[in-house]
Formats: sequence, C-alpha cells, structure tokens
Amino acid sequence: MPRYRLTATPLDPITQRKSRQSQVSAGLTSISGTTLRGALAKEFIDLYGDGDARFGELFLDEDATRFGTLTPWPRSIPLTATSCKRFPGFADDQPRGHGVIDQLWMRVAEQVSGGPLSAAQLDLWLYCQSPLEAGGRCGAAMKPFSGGWQWDEDSSTATTHKKPAALVNAHVGIDRATGTASPSIFYTLCAIDAPQQAWLGYVDATPHSRTQLDELLQRSHGRIRVGHAKTRGYGRIQLQLDEQADDNSANDQTAAWTRWSDSLRQFLGQTLAPKQTQAYENCTFFSLTFPAGAIFVDSFLRYSLDPATTTTWLPGLREVDAETLWRNLESLPEAMLTNVTAVTRHELVRGWNAAHGLPRQDDYAVAAGAVYVYAYRGDPAWLWAQLQAIQTSAIGLRRNEGFGQVLVCDPFHQLFAPTTFVSTEIPA
Repeated sequence: MPRYRLTATPLDPITQRKSRQSQVSAGLTSISGTTLRGALAKEFIDLYGDGDARFGELFLDEDATRFGTLTPWPRSIPLTATSCKRFPGFADDQPRGHGVIDQLWMRVAEQVSGGPLSAAQLDLWLYCQSPLEAGGRCGAAMKPFSGGWQWDEDSSTATTHKKPAALVNAHVGIDRATGTASPSIFYTLCAIDAPQQAWLGYVDATPHSRTQLDELLQRSHGRIRVGHAKTRGYGRIQLQLDEQADDNSANDQTAAWTRWSDSLRQFLGQTLAPKQTQAYENCTFFSLTFPAGAIFVDSFLRYSLDPATTTTWLPGLREVDAETLWRNLESLPEAMLTNVTAVTRHELVRGWNAAHGLPRQDDYAVAAGAVYVYAYRGDPAWLWAQLQAIQTSAIGLRRNEGFGQVLVCDPFHQLFAPTTFVSTEIPA
C-alpha cells in the first residue's frame, strides 16, 4: 500500500487532554491517528450525510486506509535514549547539551554476556562524561531523554527538535439559562500555540482510497478541527496530502539493516570477551521500534507487551539460559530466532466516541518508542522479506489509527551508541 506524506498546519491553538477528567488538563504534543481519523470521519458525515461504502473504505478498512500520528518533529526519540541530568540535549544543540547516549546496545551486551558489565563500562555509560569548563568531567547521572530530533545531512549533526510552545488559557463557565458568566466555574485548558511549524505525518492508502481522500479534502478546503474544545476557538488545522513518500528501495533497506547488525556485532566484539559472544556468533541482529506505540492482545484477548502475540514468526519475550533460548521456525526449519532484550512498558489509551456520545473502551498499548531486539540464524533473504512485510503493513490492533507502525533497525541506536567507533551514516 503506498504511503503519502501528510502535512498539518495549525490555524488555532490545539488542546488535547491526556485524561477525560476535567481536573486533569495536561495536554498532548502530537495528534494521534485516532484523533485525525475521527476528525476526518466527522467532516465526511457533515459533507455527505450518513456513512456509505466510501466511508467504510476510508475509515473502517485497515487494508485500504491507515492514518499515522501527526508530530511536530521529523523523527521521534526511542525509549532507550538518555542524556545528562544537568544539561540534557544533543552536543550540537544551542545552548549546547552534554550529548545523548542510546543504551540499547548496552542492554544487548548485558544479555549476551549473561551477567552485569564491568563497573568501568557502567560508569562510562551511565554517567555523563562531558568535560566541564572548570576541569574534570560532569559525572551527572544519565536520565531518560524524550521528544523529537532532526538530522542535518549537510553538517552530519543531530539536534533536539524544538517543542511547540504551550499555552494555559483560563476560561469562565457560561450559565446556559442566562447566557452570562456562571458563578464559581473557572477552568484552564492546556493548549499548543498557533501558528507553529507544520506537523508531519502520513497516510497509507490504496489508489482508490487516495482519490476519495483527495475529494474529501478538496470539498472541505483541507480544514478540519481536532482535539478538545472545538466550539471555543480551538483545534482548526490545514491539511495537505502530498505525493507518495520517497521510501528507500528494498535493496537500500536491507543494506542499511545489514550495516546496523554488523555495527552491533562489532560493538559486542569490542565490549565483551570472545567466550561471552559464542552463543550469538554469526547472528543477524535486528530491532523493531514502535514510534506511535502498538496494541497487542493474546488468544484470550489479554493485553500484552509481546509482539509475538500477533506476529507468529517472532519468538516470545523470555528470560532463559542463553543455550536454550533459540527457537526453530516452522516455516523455515533450518533457521533459528530469539529475543535478546526489550525496552517497553504499557501506556493507557483513552478516547471519546463522538458518534455515540460515550467514552471509548480503554486499551493498554505498548508505549510509543518501545524497542525490541532479536537475533536470527539462517537465510538473511527470508528475514529481510519478513521485516519489509511488517514495516509496510504494521502489526497489532487499530492499525488504521496509527498503532503498530514498525521501524526496523532505527538508525538512532547506531548513531548514538555508547562508543564512537560506530558509523554515523544514517539512512534518509
């Protein structure tokens, strides 16, 4: 299914609640695929009346149309990123941060070695090594670092993407009977200011769905309202659906994934003793990152953190001895696959069903930025084909709302690995 770039320009402040309770007014800094899909569905009904076959194709069929998350940054930082507690940020930021270290490969090294790393290695990676003007090193703890980042191809530098400016607007409640200010009703709304830079997202659509979506945006002049308090001057955005995204070819992707695996094996070779890496000798490593999160359920409809519940060829998350953790694949008996490590957590997903006027069912999703690392023995061609398939189709539930999008071998881990020898080449 082709992927098209979607650009959203805020025309009004945007407010989105993290919770349905009015006392909790903290806002979100991105527009989820769920919100975007719902706003476009409402616009469709306002323009065309009740839903028809076109409505089902655009908003109900996961294999015809999928709406991605709109974010104010081009790249999202995974859960494995850390930065200095005192001076967080990339070394190329202005004002300058003390740098970012991605700890995924350190976690892989711990699992491969079967035990804790040396105190010297942990000190090097868990505490800031940036020099101070007064002399010596910073020594502050490395803490989780989140948000967005951007890569400058010309200067080969990475910087933190500026977060949208936040507003806290005060409002007075209106008495419905008198139409005047209601006594003792005063509340605030946390909003993202406008105008801001354009927000970036995507839409996966078949050619026919793309035509239907173009017609919808043309009739609405590309303007829809999203989020909370839409009747109070919030939430108006301008949408523009661009041409098909210039995705890398299959050969370019597999070459980048191979370099990622080779760099990780080189890192392990320099970090661990040869005896410690014997169980993973000649393996192909790969990672799965979920930039917008994912929703997995097992056969009993219980929420899970394990992608294997919906992708049968993946091995489950297990903590067993390195000699017995490999699992043979039924479709490829000579191949073996294992989960090495994962950095993940659950996140409550809530919403509102405007059509029914009721809250949506709460779901527990894998948090945005979660990362899973696997090792594979066998024919690389089979593995690359499987990875390309899940990266194209996404996995899990509610895929048409942006959940389950997969980023294979995120170059962030390679670029900000705990050592400097790793190649800084980053795919476009």
